[in-house]
Amino acid sequence: YPAGQKHTRTYSAPVAFPVIVVGKTDEGCKDTVTRAFRVFENTAKAGADTIVAKREPVQLDAGGGPGLKFQWSPSLGLNDPAARNPVATLEADQLYKLYSVSEQGCTSLSEIFIKRYEGPELYIPNAFTPDNDGKNDRLKVFPVGIRRFNHLSVYSRTGQLLYRTTDYLQGWDGTLSGVKLDQGTYVAVAQAEDYRGKPLMKKTTVVLIR
Repeated sequence: YPAGQKHTRTYSAPVAFPVIVVGKTDEGCKDTVTRAFRVFENTAKAGADTIVAKREPVQLDAGGGPGLKFQWSPSLGLNDPAARNPVATLEADQLYKLYSVSEQGCTSLSEIFIKRYEGPELYIPNAFTPDNDGKNDRLKVFPVGIRRFNHLSVYSRTGQLLYRTTDYLQGWDGTLSGVKLDQGTYVAVAQAEDYRGKPLMKKTTVVLIR
């Protein structure tokens, strides 16, 4: 590059590399300068959106490496808005924004939305339609304020166990041993432990619609 001309390059990831500059005059004089460069990054993030019960404490986690400074905004409901891992306790929905800066001046801006429902509670819909249209095809539990989910069990009206799972992300598809069951009313029972360590049980009737 001609003398005095600037050269700029942008990197999408952290990297370390040497830069070698060779200078040469019209008279043939030459000199070489070598310098090590390192590109830094700031990986702090506010985290994934989450759903909790009203008044349930939520531990936020900004992550990132050492030497970072943090500022959560707004400070409403936070025990320390300048901490890496503050605790948020609120009764209403809240959007938090996280601004962080590293020792090298790298900045990061992200946000997290905390949705709050009445709870702790195990929400179970009163009907589902297993017709493979991608909408409401499985009977699932929607846990709020739960520390440990124990099980979802589905029974016939005569007490026969038709389905059981310990994973609330799974759900009943309205079959027994691969055979579609008739439209009608069934009994769903869910048990869990809430964030305070108290047992929680929900029993309700559910209509299978075909």
